[in-house]
Amino acid sequence: IVRARRLRPADWDLVNGASSDPFCRVQIQGKPHTVSETSWIERTLNPVWNEEHELRDYVRGDSVEFTILDKDKHGKADLLGRYILPAREFDRKDGFSGTVRLRECGRGQPATLTMRVEVLPP
Repeated sequence: IVRARRLRPADWDLVNGASSDPFCRVQIQGKPHTVSETSWIERTLNPVWNEEHELRDYVRGDSVEFTILDKDKHGKADLLGRYILPAREFDRKDGFSGTVRLRECGRGQPATLTMRVEVLPP
């Protein structure tokens, strides 16, 4: 998980203005036991993680779900965007490397996520 860009602000305060505290949750779709999360970064709409996450229990044909959330110190995390990467996009030689447009990220918000996904040999 490389980075996200142009996320919507989920927080606002008088000192820092509008921002978010984003982190990315990744899992094999439909397999909640595979969840992994990036670190969260305070007060940014353009987080850079540059993190690797290995998801076990992958079966050919499984999609990978990326969910960008705003960490709240008190309460439930706010959704900032989501993307489901189908297996046909990464379960091949050289995998997938690129930037995708997030869904459910706010009306008119052109948020993106940059990632690299590959299937490791058994």
